[in-house]
Amino acid sequence: MSKENISIWVHKQLTGQLSAAEQEELDKALSSDASNQQLARDVQAVWEKTGTLGDDVQFDATKAFQRFKANVAAQSPRQEQVTPNVRPLSTSAGPRRIFLQYASAAAAVLVLGFFAIKWFGNNSNDIYTVESGASPVVAQLPDGSQIKLASGSIIQYNTADFAFHRNVKLQGSALFEVKKNGSPFEVSADNINVSVLGTTFVVKSEGATKEVKVLEGRVAVQTNASNRIEITGKQGVVLNNGQLTKVEDVDFSELSWSDPEMVYNNEPLSRVISDIEAKFAVKISFKGSSNIEKCPFTSGSLKNNTLEEIIKVLEAALSIKITKKSQGEYLISGGSCS
Repeated sequence: MSKENISIWVHKQLTGQLSAAEQEELDKALSSDASNQQLARDVQAVWEKTGTLGDDVQFDATKAFQRFKANVAAQSPRQEQVTPNVRPLSTSAGPRRIFLQYASAAAAVLVLGFFAIKWFGNNSNDIYTVESGASPVVAQLPDGSQIKLASGSIIQYNTADFAFHRNVKLQGSALFEVKKNGSPFEVSADNINVSVLGTTFVVKSEGATKEVKVLEGRVAVQTNASNRIEITGKQGVVLNNGQLTKVEDVDFSELSWSDPEMVYNNEPLSRVISDIEAKFAVKISFKGSSNIEKCPFTSGSLKNNTLEEIIKVLEAALSIKITKKSQGEYLISGGSCS
């Protein structure tokens, strides 16, 4: 189902014009795809922010489209920051009067206008950054995809239009586990670009080392239109002197940082906590100035255990209490090394 249809149906729902059959189809589309849910929220947000105007305006689709193209031309080349109140579909009727014509024959033009608002209205406040620092971290994206960042790596993406343009910028190395939802997923790392629909792959861009490795699925790697290679599971691509080269049967042993084995033999609790923070993207701190973090801990493999299961093991073994302070934050108190 197209994004345009979903936008139109959400508008008709807001104005009480949606039929029972259309409501059923809309419900199916929203329940099957998180990006459709985000689109519905965006349409409703535009509706709520445009104010209250009458329904008596006549809409000229041809003129509106010409205005839209003129605004596109005016915005090229695209700037990093754009004045927030730019109106790609400028008209004396106002945005809500235009929006009220969504169900008309000019619906496609209006959908373009809606997307233009999102494209041209972006500013630095929409850019979300995740930085791993000294330890690997896990980043959850709005579409359900997951990125495991190696230490010293950074990703950035635009929260305002991620439902429509799943673009991520990477500095360093990361393991991507992409949810397939019909929308392309793109990674930019210096001068290489990776395009996928849904797969698991690694991108490394550190100094002179530029490479991509695919664990599952298929990706396209390119530097320009004439320098492009597609690879599938267990294949890779390296960039040397500006030229991409395919590699068969790549080695994934270096990915130990992405999924700690979590087997401990008299390891200090601080090491265990560091692994937990990296694996589950949480922050765990110690209460007070006790030396509990130095207590030795021994266990079999905890690699396949949930966070809750590991917490129970630690509490029982060290007589500690691990309390959830907030989403993703935990506090360790009590305990002894005896």
